[in-house]
Amino acid sequence: RKRRPDFLAAANSFAVLAAECRQEIVRCFPIGHFHRARAERQAAADIRRWVNGFQGFLVEKNAAGQVPLMVAASLGYAEVVGELLKAKNVRDAIDGVDGRGLSAWIHANFAFRQTLWVCNPSVFEDPFAWVPLAVTLPYYQESADNPYRKIRRLLEEAGAKADRERAKRFWQDNCTRQAEGTRAKVEASDDLLETVL
Repeated sequence: RKRRPDFLAAANSFAVLAAECRQEIVRCFPIGHFHRARAERQAAADIRRWVNGFQGFLVEKNAAGQVPLMVAASLGYAEVVGELLKAKNVRDAIDGVDGRGLSAWIHANFAFRQTLWVCNPSVFEDPFAWVPLAVTLPYYQESADNPYRKIRRLLEEAGAKADRERAKRFWQDNCTRQAEGTRAKVEASDDLLETVL
């Protein structure tokens, strides 16, 4: 019997680093991007190994109704998304939705790890919320190809349905603390991702 892989743990392997960084922000902040990229490469390598023997688990939902593709898209793991999309059963279920009705494509457009403070500026009031985000922010900002843009492109190339209006509505309905200027820009935009990045 094959051992069941822990995809969520693989996709979130950088969380250990973020927890350590809470203790030593000054030491970790300059190298957070390096560790995040290394963790993502390791997660992608793990998924490459698992794809051959565990394809059924690649579309298994977690408690929130998310498959690994949605989790990876939400966290901005472009390499992991690329590896997952190599599996036919993942591509066949590419437009599936989670418990909130969001597809992997919408998760990528929300760009949660890079835009949380745009959606909810009050996150700055809680250092335990914003410090892990700040530590990993260079990963998104310093990449030659923004991970969320790359994920959206990979999903579309694999046949994902682009639903820009649904992505915008989800943002507007859930980002109740965003600045009024941001709300107006999002409302006038036809591309949520480009507007909030």
